[in-house]
Amino acid sequence: MSAEPQTPLRVAFGPEAPAFGSWNWIGVDLCEALTGDCETVCFTNEVPDCDVAVFIKFLPPAPVLRQLRQRTRTVFCPVDIYGSAAEIDANSDALRQCDCVVIHCERLRKYVMPYTRTEYINHHLKYVAPLPLRRKTDGPLVWIGNRANLPPVAECVNSRTFAGKLYILTNLDGPETTPGELGFGAANTVRVENWTERRHIELTSAARAAFDVKGDDFRARHKPPAKALDWIASGVPLAMNADSSSAEHAASLGFSLCHLDETERWLSEAYWNETQQFAKKLQTTLNLKRVAHTWLNLLRDIALSRTC
Repeated sequence: MSAEPQTPLRVAFGPEAPAFGSWNWIGVDLCEALTGDCETVCFTNEVPDCDVAVFIKFLPPAPVLRQLRQRTRTVFCPVDIYGSAAEIDANSDALRQCDCVVIHCERLRKYVMPYTRTEYINHHLKYVAPLPLRRKTDGPLVWIGNRANLPPVAECVNSRTFAGKLYILTNLDGPETTPGELGFGAANTVRVENWTERRHIELTSAARAAFDVKGDDFRARHKPPAKALDWIASGVPLAMNADSSSAEHAASLGFSLCHLDETERWLSEAYWNETQQFAKKLQTTLNLKRVAHTWLNLLRDIALSRTC
């Protein structure tokens, strides 16, 4: 007799929040990528019948989770949501109701692990351009990110002279927004543009190099390395502050990320070559298919634990 077919794992992702990049990056993309292996659905308010509910960024209160656990397993992805260790401790009752918390910055592990199972999974590569055929010796130096993260970037730019024109791609209030309104002085030539996914890829292809500066508040110190890994996977030489979580994570993967004070190395042929080699590794290990497979194994393990 042939074995009966296994029932597909039912996974629900939510709450839908298209205004947040983390929802589109993790929720939408994973929901689609797992469709061939699971029955996936996205929800806004009510959690549908499922084997595992994955909450992206926003977690219901403990009483709601306690009721939900009577019929499903729960996973939480706290991307950029906690502003302090105290906020995590204050949310401990809800975290204890989760079967697993998936962190996207290793620095969060020590805060979450006392309350529940904690796993690390990288974002998949998302805003990645084809690898360049040759090293650029001109072209813009580019920063891309949310406007809320600009203050330390502007402070850094105003404190030094960069060897080229700077492009800042961010969410603007309107097309007339000037560099000065974003905090940039006259020490460097700065051009600002409004973010779109298409322009993100265009500037990634055009960039001679990229830079990023993280602040020193809790949220900034616990940022996922996703944006940095996208730059590197696109073959773009990236410089960041040495104490950033991205630099720390890159080192754990075997890549020495250039620091902002290492100007000569940042724009050197040697660093460009290092970036190209590591880019090929990232494109193999962090593509959507590979990351979705890591998620699938974790979700199956969590669902199985319900019957153990």
